[in-house]
Amino acid sequence: MIAQAAVSLILCDDKILILKRSINDIDPWSGHLSLPGGKIDPEDSSPLAAAIRETREECDFALDQHSDYEELPMLSAGGTVGHPMWVQPYFFELEHEPQITLDLREHYEYYWVSLDYLRKPQFHLKKQKSKNYPDLDFTCIDIEGTDLWGFTYQLIMSHFQISID
Repeated sequence: MIAQAAVSLILCDDKILILKRSINDIDPWSGHLSLPGGKIDPEDSSPLAAAIRETREECDFALDQHSDYEELPMLSAGGTVGHPMWVQPYFFELEHEPQITLDLREHYEYYWVSLDYLRKPQFHLKKQKSKNYPDLDFTCIDIEGTDLWGFTYQLIMSHFQISID
């Protein structure tokens, strides 16, 4: 398996940084919630370098490649809805909330979502989320009027060992 993309799972004061993607007709994830990250470019020296670069480009703050981070298990994203891609996630825990200035071409909102909120089973629902697969129900949770589901949901729930059963 070779990572095609990398993401940054960022925690600060028991809150996770989640971005809302800008509306774009050619983006299959247009308007969805995501983590900072994206495709690994040929000039990136590693998936970690890609995650750090993408976070800087999308949020205008720098993660420190020499600070503590955890390389999480590589996961496949988008396979359930026909867009499979191997993604290398990295976990960063920050001491202070960074100043964020979004690149509005990619994301137009961001949220710091508390782990306490994510741990409450009553807020998790099963919904039909995919236009291409209307018979599939996905577990999701509302974040400021938009459902967090799919790869980002699974990564967060798995990493923080949140079970809603």
